[in-house]
Amino acid sequence: MENYPRFIGLLYYQHTPNSVEPKWFKWDMSYFSGNSMYIETTTGHDIPVEIRNNTRSWFGLSEIVCLAEGQTPPVEMPNHLAAVSDLNIENAGAFGRLYSEALMSAIKSWAANEMTDEQALFLSFFARNGLLPNSTDQLKSIQPLIAKYREIESGIPVPTRSPGVLDRSGVDHALFERGNHKTKGPSVPRGFLEAFGDRQYETTESGRRELSSDLVTSSASLLARVAVNRMWHHLFGSGLVSTPDNFGKLGRMPSHPQLLDFLAKQFIANDWSQKSMIKSMVLSKTFQQQNSSQHDDIQLVDSMFGRYPIRRLDAESIRDSILSSAGTLEATVAGGSVLETSNRRSVYVRVHRNNPDPFLETFNRPDARSTVGNRPTTNVPAQSLTMLNGSFVVEKSRIFAAQVLSDVELQTDKNRIIQMYRRAFSRNPTAEEIVHCVEFLEELRIQNASLIGSITSLDEEIGAKREAVEDLLEPIRKRLMESLDNDKDLIEVPKPVSAWDFETDFRDQVGNLHGTPFNGAKIENGSLVLTAPTAHVKTVVTDSDIRVKTLEALVQLDRLNQGGGGVITVQTPNGLIFDSIVYGERISNQWIAGSDGFRRTEDVEGLSEKEAHTAPVHMTIVYSDDGTITIYRNGELYGQPYKSNGPVEFKKGTAQVVFGLRHGTPDGNKLLDGRILDAKLYDKALSRDEIEAIAAGHSGFIPEKLVLAELSVDDRERVSKLRLEIGTLSDSLAELSEKYTERDLDTLVWREFAQSLFNLKEFIFLR
Repeated sequence: MENYPRFIGLLYYQHTPNSVEPKWFKWDMSYFSGNSMYIETTTGHDIPVEIRNNTRSWFGLSEIVCLAEGQTPPVEMPNHLAAVSDLNIENAGAFGRLYSEALMSAIKSWAANEMTDEQALFLSFFARNGLLPNSTDQLKSIQPLIAKYREIESGIPVPTRSPGVLDRSGVDHALFERGNHKTKGPSVPRGFLEAFGDRQYETTESGRRELSSDLVTSSASLLARVAVNRMWHHLFGSGLVSTPDNFGKLGRMPSHPQLLDFLAKQFIANDWSQKSMIKSMVLSKTFQQQNSSQHDDIQLVDSMFGRYPIRRLDAESIRDSILSSAGTLEATVAGGSVLETSNRRSVYVRVHRNNPDPFLETFNRPDARSTVGNRPTTNVPAQSLTMLNGSFVVEKSRIFAAQVLSDVELQTDKNRIIQMYRRAFSRNPTAEEIVHCVEFLEELRIQNASLIGSITSLDEEIGAKREAVEDLLEPIRKRLMESLDNDKDLIEVPKPVSAWDFETDFRDQVGNLHGTPFNGAKIENGSLVLTAPTAHVKTVVTDSDIRVKTLEALVQLDRLNQGGGGVITVQTPNGLIFDSIVYGERISNQWIAGSDGFRRTEDVEGLSEKEAHTAPVHMTIVYSDDGTITIYRNGELYGQPYKSNGPVEFKKGTAQVVFGLRHGTPDGNKLLDGRILDAKLYDKALSRDEIEAIAAGHSGFIPEKLVLAELSVDDRERVSKLRLEIGTLSDSLAELSEKYTERDLDTLVWREFAQSLFNLKEFIFLR
């Protein structure tokens, strides 16, 4: 790429105007020496790469100057009056009259749409500086007109953009010798491919119109032949020319040349209708053949399309089939691209160069940076593992099973099996398949009953040991709390703007940021439980600005071996901008102040977390006015504070609070596995003393070291031993729970049955 200067996209210089007053800006074009280049001016929503979200934007451009080295650049001209008048000034009175006349002339020219650039600069100076009335408060009479204008303007839909082609004046380009653009050979005239005739385009335009005409004429049906071969390839697994990307000398000869010519002519005769051509192919006897063949030479049969070939579905079709079987496929047509977590068809899933969808990539979705006519079809272990353990497949299997179980008309195993076969394979199961499926279900019930028993037993054992720990700690904690209550020197802590105690619901106990649970988030024993795979809680949008702030949470993890989950987050509703208490995202077992693209995130070199899965920890992050971010754990400084480029200001109505999710949509490693006992949001940067006081005086919580210090040596050893056992049991439980999230036997059995259908070859192969 020759070290392109990356200002926007990969190789574009850019300038975004940020002033209403015209200003010169300059680019150093020395990098492009010896190359062709152009200047493009667009509004924000029309920029070719890295599109701006502002759908309504404008700019003014009056002059572009190209200077050779050593030339004097243009300068700003502050004397606006001189630009609109050439009269001599004799005295102050004449000076005032001249200003008045020039201003009136500019206003009249503006009203008549005849204003020059100089007059526009002159008039805008008076409007910007309040020397002319320029607001509805000053011009009461036009308020109704302005309101009506804005009402009409807001109703105008934002145009849908689509790439287009402008046929401008053309240029014959030089031949690059050995592909080097700096070693130019003779100029090559514009024309059609020489292999199909040496017709050159005698035109002052680009020649694109002539090229397109040559491509679609019946006398040169190359384009039609290539197109119908691609369609045949997609329907039959192999084209009539088995090298769809190469119709040249190095490509294969067509297996049925007369058929290829016939289809190409039919395609042209039907006005290049792909729908008509596909219909013609699928109604043919060739397409309707069965897969079996009595011929000895199977390879010859396949090459001559003597039977329908067994072939695997492409990546997008496999994903769509899973969504369709689960009953979650959204059939909405058109619209923008969507995240991979969406239920829309895979053709709408965004293609992110640096973050491809792992499911589609596993099944050979091609690189979007190049054209691929013949996709590779691999058979690798990663595909089987994805269908067995992939979160997407497991989640859709769960939904598939839940829908079948909730159908009141399906009360027997046989009826449920038939319904699931219809949805997965578009056919009824045979009698033999039903027998095998019933036997398989019985095996699953026996195996999973034992598994659920093990999970329940682990749950109970962990609960009993935690109760034993609490029996030892609670009396000490209460005594310490009483001594704190009697302390007259307690620091007064500011009141939070929002607080959630999760005792009975998700409501904000101080403000109005009430939460809504998603995907299995629930209240249990006075805490927010986030053990379901994508469980999280989101609040309504904020009713005030948030800039300087403090995030506080009392949190307990279900397991230490997790990374990237958010405890409490302040984010824009789309999740693109956020600040969050995050566990283990950049370094395992460490807490960080998470942010969008790590813009305000640094590793603070805090100690690795070793206790959060056995006891709650009190986490606080302070975002100060000067950008300093400070993290506290259990009231003590965690790592080192650092200076960020923040704080970010979240305007009223443009932010929300999220629990259990780092930001955005519930996917990847953004989710927390654990429980939140308490959370608060302050609109102030709390001091170290205030945070120590909060941690020490937290309801039901005293810093661990104070409680342990009051225990006897024997009790301290017993607590240590119990917590070690809790950690071991929790790891075992987490390993089981990660794979088996259901605790209901029927739900687990039918989820596994649904997933087994997805793993049958018939589901991903056509025959």
